[in-house]
Amino acid sequence: METSPELCDICRHIKLEDYFSQAEYPGTVELGPFQDIDKKKDRCLLCRLVVQALNGHSRDHWKPGVYPVEVCYLGRYSGRTNQVVLDVWFNSTSETLRDSSWGYDTTQCQILSVQPCRPVCTEDDDAGAISRGRILGEKVDLTLIRGWLERCTSSHGPKCNNNPRPYTREVPGPRLLLIDVQSMKIAECEWTSRYLALSYVWGATSNKSLTSTKANIQHLKQDAALREVRDELPRAINDAIDLTKAVGETYLWVDALCIVQDDDRSKAIYIPRMDQIYGNAFATFVTLCNDKAPGGSELPGVTHPRILVQSPVEIAGLHLVPRLPPLISVDQRSVWSSRAWTFQEGIFSRRYLFFAEHQVFWQCRTACHSEDCADEHMEDRGAGSVVFPDRRFNALEMMGTVSDPRRQFNVYELLVGPYSPRSLTIPADSLAAFSGVISALQDSFGWKFASALPESLFDLALLWRPRTMAALRPRHPSGQKDTQNLPCKSPTWCWTAWNGNIHWAPWRFSIYAGQRVTIKTEVTGFWIVDSGSLSQIKRGLASDSNADMPKYAEVEKPVPVAPALVFEAKTVNAKAYDISEPQLDQCGLWDSEKAGSGLSRYFRNIASNSLWIYDGSGKHCGKLSGLSPDSWRAQCGDHHTRHELVLLSRSIQDEVTQAAIQAFRGGFPPEYASAWEYYEDVFDTRCYSYKRDWALNIMLVRWEDGVAERVAVGQMHADAWNEARQESKVITLA
Repeated sequence: METSPELCDICRHIKLEDYFSQAEYPGTVELGPFQDIDKKKDRCLLCRLVVQALNGHSRDHWKPGVYPVEVCYLGRYSGRTNQVVLDVWFNSTSETLRDSSWGYDTTQCQILSVQPCRPVCTEDDDAGAISRGRILGEKVDLTLIRGWLERCTSSHGPKCNNNPRPYTREVPGPRLLLIDVQSMKIAECEWTSRYLALSYVWGATSNKSLTSTKANIQHLKQDAALREVRDELPRAINDAIDLTKAVGETYLWVDALCIVQDDDRSKAIYIPRMDQIYGNAFATFVTLCNDKAPGGSELPGVTHPRILVQSPVEIAGLHLVPRLPPLISVDQRSVWSSRAWTFQEGIFSRRYLFFAEHQVFWQCRTACHSEDCADEHMEDRGAGSVVFPDRRFNALEMMGTVSDPRRQFNVYELLVGPYSPRSLTIPADSLAAFSGVISALQDSFGWKFASALPESLFDLALLWRPRTMAALRPRHPSGQKDTQNLPCKSPTWCWTAWNGNIHWAPWRFSIYAGQRVTIKTEVTGFWIVDSGSLSQIKRGLASDSNADMPKYAEVEKPVPVAPALVFEAKTVNAKAYDISEPQLDQCGLWDSEKAGSGLSRYFRNIASNSLWIYDGSGKHCGKLSGLSPDSWRAQCGDHHTRHELVLLSRSIQDEVTQAAIQAFRGGFPPEYASAWEYYEDVFDTRCYSYKRDWALNIMLVRWEDGVAERVAVGQMHADAWNEARQESKVITLA
């Protein structure tokens, strides 16, 4: 226990005991800029606690002496009088964030009061007690974990205890395979059985670990068969087996053992039902530890001791300790949160036990808990609130209640966005790892899908774009027989073929500053060709039923990737325009005297992640997103390819005025600082003007042997398009 009477001039006047009681809130204290606090940490214990707590949330781009620069505050961030912890926080905006970041963010941490001689506080402690922190041991507190499970099932009602993923689909003939942890074997069980589940990262050594195969599955179904091979199982699975026993349960689901890994039929049954498998699990164990840590991925504190990092200090008679990093921070840094296969496991589970390096977290649809603090963080989740970015509870809740097509698409966006940048060991898994989400959307909305795009909103779905840059996943066999190198089979027009942070720009396709956007198709009909046969995509448009099938049979060109998209559209050869990196010093908002200082940081950032289209007179008339200048130059240098712009649809929107933006500022800061920036991002406002249907949604494609591939999407002004020579042709987009 470190003690010291020395405090800085600001900290010595703070009555800390008032913040750890139910007394009237003593108010917020301005501590000063973070860098000033950091300089005082060697001579002021409270400043040291503040820095330690904030460093628990440290971003990769934080640099000592450079960032953060914001002013820090101490008090109760939420202002709630029943909160008996000490909050420390600072607010960041586009003006204080690093150059590649923009927006608004709050970094918040807490300092807890603990009783060193009393290592564990119970959940039934007096809510007004001054001590709410816990000093953790090397092993997890099983009593605490059992209490979380029991309290959720007995007190949280239907929100947590109703079956979230009922078996609306036909239950397949084979029964659910589960690990019987009492008999230590693989058991065939009813799909409605009660079981726990494990979500973990397989890791680089997974190919050396035991999995179920056609050769060993019958043996693994024998009593004690798994006991004989426990040393061949990863630590995470062994820990999950021991924990399942410890909490009094019998069955555990683990993908490596409960799906026969070399059996395509087994995969076809279980992988599309990941929403049901994880959604119906009583609870899911999640390991947030790096698989490269000693011993690999594990559940720390179950069978192996964990590292203890808490070190209380005494100030004014209080024993204080920085709260350990919260779940949202630990989760975002974890390997588990970066992997594609774990995404649907995370969003469909209804109860979680997250095992981090230093402590365990509990989360259900009603409450959140952590081992190091006795507070129960009840979350009043409204329609737009999310506790953890990648587990979209509100999206799942909306599935059963939303009937408006555009709002249904919003649910889809909430799920695609956090999944798309996640990594895959095998490129061919990009669609399979999302198949449980697709199954859930099919059940909830009655959607049909073309690859991973909903058919009923296909015109909008085609307009996905990366937030920065995206790269095609490997699409051709490597020549090796290693299954790790299986190429991606998704078509380039579907986002699953690309690795990048995918979204649908709301300010171009949905709404901006209160002005809603309507998408009007310019394509009479879309068809999917697969194994030589054509089937029409049913968009629900009146024109679909009257559309003539394109003369695809006359094209007779090879389709390298199935399914391919076939449609007739207007095109313009890309040579009609100059496509290059933005020349900001030539745009209408550039102030030569101030070197463009009038341009917002947001505008500069999005411009750096796009290419601008210039007309024959050198005037900016459009933009393409997610294509770097280097990539474009490399493609243009390939004489085997030919590029065209394809007209897909147009966006119709009432004019975005400065008055509309000013009126909208009451909600949250708009992306663009002005109405001029909103339009200048796509065209030079000195040469082109607003009209209600000015915005043409276009796709840049590259032709190879009569088949096109998607390169990028964007928008351009209709007047610039109309000035170019157009051609109508049948396009096979692979």
